[in-house]
Amino acid sequence: MELETGDRMFANEAEIDITREFLSAVTVLELGELLHDPSFGLFEAMSAIEMMDPKMDAGMICNKGKRVILNFEQSVQAGELKLEGLTDPELIGIMDTTICCLVTWLEGHSLAQTVFTNLYLHSPTSVGDKCLRSFCVATLKIVDMIEECVSKASVFEEEDFQPAVYGYNLATQYNDSKTNSMLREVEDELTKKIKTCSKNCLDTNALNALLLRIKFMRVFYSLLCHIWKRDSNSQETLRLAQSCHDCLTGMEKTYDLGIQRATDEKERFLLGFELLVNQRLLPPTFPRSTQIRSVQETINFLNGLISRIKQVLKIATLSTNFHAVLDFFFTFSETRPCVLSRSILQLLYSPMRFKRPGVEDMLESMKESVRTYISPSVMSSQWKGSSSGLAKEVNECVEMFFDRCAAPFASLLMACGHNRARQRDKLAHLLEDFACLQLETERIDAFIHTLTLKMEIRQHGNCFGNWLLYHISKIMIRYILTGFELELYSVHEFSYIYWYLYEFLYGWLLSSLSRAETLLAEESNSKNKNKANNKKGKFKGNKALNREFFVAQAEQNIAGGIFKAIMGLLIDKRLPLPHSEFDNEAVRYRHRFTAFNSIRTPSPVHYLQYKSIADLSFMQPAVNLYVASARNFHQAKQFLELIPQSAAHEKDVQDLLKIAKTNFVVVKLLASGHTKESGQPPEFDFSAHMHFPIIKIKNSSSAPLLCIRFPLKLIVSTPHFDDHPILPRNNRWVGASHLDCNNWSWGRLATVLSETAASFQRVQKNKQFKLP
Repeated sequence: MELETGDRMFANEAEIDITREFLSAVTVLELGELLHDPSFGLFEAMSAIEMMDPKMDAGMICNKGKRVILNFEQSVQAGELKLEGLTDPELIGIMDTTICCLVTWLEGHSLAQTVFTNLYLHSPTSVGDKCLRSFCVATLKIVDMIEECVSKASVFEEEDFQPAVYGYNLATQYNDSKTNSMLREVEDELTKKIKTCSKNCLDTNALNALLLRIKFMRVFYSLLCHIWKRDSNSQETLRLAQSCHDCLTGMEKTYDLGIQRATDEKERFLLGFELLVNQRLLPPTFPRSTQIRSVQETINFLNGLISRIKQVLKIATLSTNFHAVLDFFFTFSETRPCVLSRSILQLLYSPMRFKRPGVEDMLESMKESVRTYISPSVMSSQWKGSSSGLAKEVNECVEMFFDRCAAPFASLLMACGHNRARQRDKLAHLLEDFACLQLETERIDAFIHTLTLKMEIRQHGNCFGNWLLYHISKIMIRYILTGFELELYSVHEFSYIYWYLYEFLYGWLLSSLSRAETLLAEESNSKNKNKANNKKGKFKGNKALNREFFVAQAEQNIAGGIFKAIMGLLIDKRLPLPHSEFDNEAVRYRHRFTAFNSIRTPSPVHYLQYKSIADLSFMQPAVNLYVASARNFHQAKQFLELIPQSAAHEKDVQDLLKIAKTNFVVVKLLASGHTKESGQPPEFDFSAHMHFPIIKIKNSSSAPLLCIRFPLKLIVSTPHFDDHPILPRNNRWVGASHLDCNNWSWGRLATVLSETAASFQRVQKNKQFKLP
């Protein structure tokens, strides 16, 4: 039944009693039938909730139980809330649970359902116990400081952080110095009690536990204050962070000394806590389950937070190198840090304030990075001192280029502060801004190049465009690789994902790096020619670029190896595919790479180009693809081994090396026909690396299994005969289940693996010994 909502309903402004008409109209409705307004569509119907229903309205959950919910005043009057005379175990339990609520809030829950379930925080000045009162004040001040930090950085979403304080007072009457003095005073009193108890041979474990918790709150609050004020004394900040670690270590050992929470919902959660006291403050939304973290989980979270803060403090030493800053932001984001540590990183890097001199500092670091990366002739020290008319005109173009770069690159740094899912969305939108910047950069490069032709300096070419292409290629690669972290791709999509990386994106990245290396070499040679002694110096290149060049080549070859291995598996029909009636690969392809349509260089690659490559692959035997894949993995290993020893031990390099070596062995086995008759699909294991998997081939239940572990150990077993002699060694068969092959060459390893695979087949065909 439709309800008429014409203008005639609003003709008279006076209220009209429509009760009789309404009841008359309702009589024609069936049970469960609703009035339908034209403005009430499907979206409104799906998001609507039934008010006052405990199943749908979060504010009505408190009506479900039989226990009476009491606020602070009511609990005091009923005698259920002790304001003084609390025992040490009660204080320890209250403090630990309050810190657990604080961590639960940082994980995205509301203050009303976490921190403010502690009734003592509703009115800390009414608490008679001095130790508990100072702890409550410190908790409120920490909440206030965290809320300011996160809100100022503005890199959170609704699923990350809820800043609403629901009208509660966050101890605004206490300033920083007064809060610290209160905590220090309590620490002194506890220290005196500990000394007195020690003299009287009394147990001091509970007092020491209280002292640790009060000290942690003071040191943690001081740490946040130092960060908020951007204190230049980094040593003091690091000292405070280390003190937090020490306190948490002691708290972990003593949390069992406090009273424990109730597990039954019918009982009070803990002395001083009421989980449903703020339920009426929540908006009428679907109930959200809030589980307060355990003490062990809380301590692990806080230890991780302090470690991340110590890592973030390193940004001050990188602020003059913009490339290093970008890499730091991206690397830090890959660890999936919490919202507070992400916000602290944004606050500590001055250009993120978008004000002078922050932007000027960022521009200077960008200019220095361009000089280091590609060394444009128009940014050399000799050119800078020129006062000719053409030089001034070129300098204006250079300044215009960097001014235009400020906003997109600042937004890129801010995007790194969001969680990984939101970050990927923001990278897609940022590519549109970089596409516009790329168009303007082409014009600036062309104009500067025209002017440099009239001067006696090295031609400009497209130096700025090449530098920008380098960053755009990295953003596009990061956009695709983040999809693996978020598990957005199905296995049957891996082929064109890795093909796009292998054939195009890494190719453009390596092209820009090669161009930069060439221009740096030309600049070095021109400087050597101008020397008085005319001696040619050897160009050593940029170490950072050399490392990145080798890593990019290794990742390109790993992507190519995975792509070719997948194509071989598809030919062998080892990978499951979606039903053709419900699948359109062209649509999926366009959907995955839609974000690249706005970029001119690298230009988007049409699906037909991938389809032609895939069709050519299907026309050759799978063995050829496995061999080509092994060649790619071997090349990746060689590039990684070219990285200087100082950087070769970094975790990402070692992980890539492990993937290259392991997959090389796997595709060699596939090329030899190992497990070809098995119909089980392979497993792509991303545990070693988030973006590049280790391919694991599953065998049938009755066949021997073989795997490689690094450091290299060949492990061979059968389901029922672990010591079956199938491995050749010193011209005889041995029954060892582990064979150390760390000192073997790649050729010997491949030969032994091929022989092992052949022996597997012989064993299975042997009539005298048939595997069960």
